[in-house]
Amino acid sequence: AERAANGRRKYTAGDVEKLGLLKRLTDHGVSISHIANDTLDELRERAQDIAGMSDMTVPDRVGIAILGDYLPSRLRSSSSDLAPLEILVADSSRERFVADLGRHAPDVLVMETPVLDRDAITRMTKLMRDHGVPGGVIVYNFGASPDVDHARAERLVVTRAPVDVEEIRAAVI
Repeated sequence: AERAANGRRKYTAGDVEKLGLLKRLTDHGVSISHIANDTLDELRERAQDIAGMSDMTVPDRVGIAILGDYLPSRLRSSSSDLAPLEILVADSSRERFVADLGRHAPDVLVMETPVLDRDAITRMTKLMRDHGVPGGVIVYNFGASPDVDHARAERLVVTRAPVDVEEIRAAVI
């Protein structure tokens, strides 16, 4: 962006669009280091890919299990309609969560973690494998791009916190 005579930045419409696309993509878990140097057209294409995923057929019901300090209470107390999501298990205690998980058959496991790293990915994939859960979403605060890439290679959906009901629904579906 250029600078005005008073030193303030002057943004063009293209600059504003690029910043908006960067925010949208990073909110969906795309590492800024992977997209910061993309052209506006490349960013638009990436954003269309994400939008295209939301155009898929929505199932009638998706059973979810949520492990984390914030998300379980946030989603349970939400005034928003969760449909088609159905919370089967939600807890902040890993021990209680694992015990309850054995009594249900969720379609997707959602795990909240402050840091996305190899250990968090391993914990998630182990929980999924041990309980036969086909899908996984990790909501994280901080994570290095190699770890984000590793999570995606493990077929996990990753998204940055904070998230709301709509973002969880989009990540799960």
